[in-house]
Amino acid sequence: MSSPLPALPGASTDPGSGPIEPGILDGLLDDGSILAGTGVESALAAQRRLRTGPHRELLGALLVPATAAEQLRAALGPADLGLPVLLVTDGLDRGTDPLVALRAARSALLDEDRIELIGARLPLPPIDDAALAAQALLAALDLSAPAYVVIAPDAGAALDVLAADGAEHLALPLDADLIRRAVDLDLTFRTATSADPLGLLCAVRATLNGAEPAELGTVLATSTPEYLDSAARRMSTADAAVTRAFLLAVQVDDPAATIDDLAARGLLGPADVAGP
Repeated sequence: MSSPLPALPGASTDPGSGPIEPGILDGLLDDGSILAGTGVESALAAQRRLRTGPHRELLGALLVPATAAEQLRAALGPADLGLPVLLVTDGLDRGTDPLVALRAARSALLDEDRIELIGARLPLPPIDDAALAAQALLAALDLSAPAYVVIAPDAGAALDVLAADGAEHLALPLDADLIRRAVDLDLTFRTATSADPLGLLCAVRATLNGAEPAELGTVLATSTPEYLDSAARRMSTADAAVTRAFLLAVQVDDPAATIDDLAARGLLGPADVAGP
């Protein structure tokens, strides 16, 4: 029987059974609920529940708009400690300079040990030449935490500049050409938009297997969970490690719902369901 997704190793109409490789989902789910319209206090409350729950290992960072840094600090409680936070500066109105907003957010969160600032997501400056835009951003950056540079589908020329710099990471949309080029250039990335985490894992796996953009686009577009589940279940420890070396995290609007879906598909194993 031919594979339903020839570019994706292990894809089958039979989803198989049992959990996927332990660790492949660790830290994969960036919480984009605030970006999707959830209030800061509600998002924090949901994070607290999840981080004391049975699937806490799956959680990545809480994505917080830089302009909401003061709200975040005010909403933190005495029991919060070391919550991973990624500040987001793309999506601001045109009158707000992302770097100015980021510096203000860093000032608001200075010496705040209830969070762990793991980085910031930044757009390229509004310069038509993407390579020049990347050079300008690199020259202006003064972060002590990693910068995740948002690359639009038409700004692929920035990737060579960032790869040559060697210090920055990417925040990518669901674009097959960009994912292919990022892997070719050994650039790590998070997603810059909400996405299906298993679909992205499988897309990166297909890329590492040599999938070209057209084939990769087919993997990204699949809406059949059996294809993804079967491929994920057939990933070896080595496959999983290499895949996650490129794909750091996937933004999801509702981590709890995403975890429930993965559990319902039988993909989470005993290590994931251990109590606190």
